Parts: sequence; structure tokens; C-alpha cells
Amino acid sequence: MSRKKFALTFIFLIILSLLSLPVYADDLTSRASAGDVLVVLKPKISAGVNTAGLEAFRVAAFASGSDSHVKNFYPDLTGQGNGVFALIHSDIKNAEELAQELLKNPDVLAAEPNYKVYTALTPNDNFFSAEKTWGLISLDLPAVWDRTTGSSDLYVAVIDTGLDFSNPDISANISRLYSFDIIQTAGIQKAQDENGHGTHVAGIIGATGNNTIGIAGMNWNIKMIPIKALNKAGTGELSSILSAFNYLQSLMNAGLNIRVINMSFEMYMPLTPDHDSLVKSPTWRALKEIDNTNRALLVSAAGNYGSYGITIGQPVIIQGYSCYVYPASFKGLNNLISVSAIDKTGGITAFSNKSADLAAPGVGILSTWLQSDSSRIQSDGVSLKTESGTSMAAPFVSGGAALLAALMPDRTAYQIRSALLSGQIISGGTRIFDLKSAIQWQDNNAATAQASGTAWAEYNNYSSYTQDSSVEQPTENNSNYNYTYTQRSSGGGCNFSGLNIFAGLVIFFGAWRKKFS
Repeated sequence: MSRKKFALTFIFLIILSLLSLPVYADDLTSRASAGDVLVVLKPKISAGVNTAGLEAFRVAAFASGSDSHVKNFYPDLTGQGNGVFALIHSDIKNAEELAQELLKNPDVLAAEPNYKVYTALTPNDNFFSAEKTWGLISLDLPAVWDRTTGSSDLYVAVIDTGLDFSNPDISANISRLYSFDIIQTAGIQKAQDENGHGTHVAGIIGATGNNTIGIAGMNWNIKMIPIKALNKAGTGELSSILSAFNYLQSLMNAGLNIRVINMSFEMYMPLTPDHDSLVKSPTWRALKEIDNTNRALLVSAAGNYGSYGITIGQPVIIQGYSCYVYPASFKGLNNLISVSAIDKTGGITAFSNKSADLAAPGVGILSTWLQSDSSRIQSDGVSLKTESGTSMAAPFVSGGAALLAALMPDRTAYQIRSALLSGQIISGGTRIFDLKSAIQWQDNNAATAQASGTAWAEYNNYSSYTQDSSVEQPTENNSNYNYTYTQRSSGGGCNFSGLNIFAGLVIFFGAWRKKFS
């Protein structure tokens, strides 16, 4: 082969390798809104009346001093007194640069780029041909329904793409009063689903049962709060997720009986799931505020990149990436349950991320869909669709948690979590979701079940301060959190590493040269 021909071949290989990168192989800034950073400042005012209002002025001044401005402020998360939550934007610096700069400031507790969020749904609608109702059958729900079919006195929040209020099989179980729309699409009613994902998830949790139409959800009677944080394409941003957490915090502060929060979405971030990394994540801190109430179970889809061998809490290695899937990989949250997907055989599916807390049906699941989509299955005026993914597995667990809460309304979130995790253990330490076993455990342990978790004690004082009346700026009590900037900025780099491609091309180059020299 001539040198010219060889050179052209080598250039072709470079181009081909770049074109074949996976969907997540882009730079960090393209996976976060340009210049947007979520930040948590140390509080300077004790929790209580007017805390958020006073802190709002301070965060505005802080942003101005960082060549940025406030895009959103989260008053209900701030009002808990553990930090001042805000979304700030810079027209000068990209998100990563701004976050790293902010973490150098001793007044900053946490900062991270406003990463993208995706529904945890498999992309092929008709790839699986499993029996449509096998998920409900496998859980032996008719026996459970003899005990309870749910309760309209408790609420399940669904952070997703919204719900289709016009679908007659879920409309009676939607809380219109408390629905919340972060996306606010022009010309679309509040929290109306334009994607279908949220409606499918909600049908699994609470499609009306025994009404002669459509399907039966886990709960026949329930109040679901749709929170539209993902758009028509099924994507969103961390800032919208924090808005959802902030809203739920406000409802819980007002006394609303929210017992479960379903999160059928995934995000891959360069955030190592260890103590020093998590405490500087605004997303983790926001969830921690809700977790501290011990009232609502947090149910998270495990994510769908299992074909790459991804394990919860372990890095995603895809051609140079080192990311982790969240919320499933969060530690320090006593009431979080991550959920993988199983098929009809009871095995973890190829697409599902592995080693989650529980595994539930997630293949070929029939549930409610957009009424406007005439191409879908129609049953007595109800639009239905079959979908697969850990997005479908999570609401089975959420629905089961709501049934447990209906049976024993005085149970804490941690007690419900303990009951749910009493299912059969399979390979890899993953427990198969077994609702009958969970109810039996709850019956037998109602009097002695531990009320709150202790496994994550080292995370519980993540924001402990001594208020000194003579010094405006608070100081941290716990020495574990007084780490240096070098320690704060360390962690896995989720941006693309060109080194791996370079190494691969060197191998190609050597092989071709040896063959044709």
C-alpha cells in the first residue's frame, strides 16, 4: 500500500471512530445548560419565618459578585435552614468553569452544572412481546386487593412529563388541585402530558380498578400529584427537578400527606457517590431535606444502560467516560429505593442497570397513554400502550409502597422501605419486589419495626452550624466537612477522554503498518 493511500485510510479511521461515539460521548457543557449552575450557600439566618425572603436578597448579591445573575430561587428548600438554594447563570463562563470557581468560595456549600435529565425508558416500542398484564399477575395483586385497594387520603407525587387528564382510567385519581407545571408549555393546560411517559408511569401506580374499562393500577384509589418537570421530548434539567423538590417540600410543610415520590428518570453525572462529593451536590442536598422528614419514600429508576454493564454506584465506562447514574446512586438518603427491571422469567433484563435495591417488572408493561394518540391500543375509550424500562419498574414499587401506607397509615417512610426490602434475595444481592411478603413483614413487625434509618449516620449532620451573634457568617461544627478545595474539586470526570481514542488509533496504526509495510 502506498504512503498516500495509507494516510487516507488512517484519516478515515479517525473520522469513523469519532462518528461511532455513543450518545453520551459529548463534552460536559453540551450535557448541561450553558452557563447554568445550581448552588447552595451557607445559611446566615436561622430557619424560621422570613428566612427564605431575607436569603433571596443575599443570593442575588452573591451572584452579581460572581459575574452572574439568579435565574431561580428555591424558597421552601431554603426555608429548612440547611442552605440557600438557587440557580444562577453566567453569560461569561460555562457551567463547569462557574461551578469550579464557586466551590473555591468558603461561603458555598455545593455547586454543580445544570445537567440534563432523561426518562428511563427503552427506545424500542415493539421489541418485547411479553404478556401484557404479567407484571400485575406476578405480584399476585388480587390477594393484596383483598386487604386494600389504596386510599384517597394519601398522595403519590409523580415527577415526570405530566399526566393526561383526559385519560378516563386515571383521571379520577389525579390531584388537579396540587398538580404543578415547571415546563409551562404555551397553549397546554397545566401539567398536561405531551410525551406519554408520565401517563404510562401513573397508570401503573393508580389506574382506576373495577371500573370495567382499561386496566387496573396497583392502587384503585389514590391521589397522584403530577409534576411536569420533563418536556415533550422526555428531557429536562436538574433545575426543574429541584423546582419539583422545592414544591413538594412546600406541600409537606403545609401538612399534605405525601407518602411516595416516584422518579422514573435518570441522569449521568461526574459526581462520585461518596461523602465529600455528595455534600457539595445541590441535588443531593435538596433530596436530603425531603428525606429528613421521614414521611415520603423516594423511589428511583435504576436506568437503562445495563448493556454496558453498569452497576448502581459504579462508574459508567463508555469510551472514556466516568459517570454515575442518579438519583439511584445517591447515598446518605435513608428512604431511597433504586429499582432495576426484570422480565417474565424473573431475571434482570439486559437493558437494566444492575445491583439496585429492588427489581420489579419492567418488560412489556401495558399501561395508560395519551388519549390524543389514535395509533395506540384503544380499550373502551381508554388509550393504552406497552412500554419497557426501569421507568416502568419504579412505579410498581411506588404503587406497592402506597398500598402499604394505606394499610398502616402511621408507618414512617423508613418502616415502609424496610417492609419492601424484605423480598426474596436473588443473584448479585438484588431483591425481587414481593408485595405479599412485604405486607406479611409489616404485619409481623408493626410494633418493633425501626422508625428511622441509622446506616447513613455520617451523612446526617451535613449542614450543622454554630450561630454566633457577633459573627454573621456561620461556622461548621463537624470537622468531616472542612475539606480543602482540592478535595472538593476531585472526582470522576464525566467529559469525553480523547486518550482512549488516541490509544485505539495507535493500535490501528501499528496493525495496518505491520500488515502493509
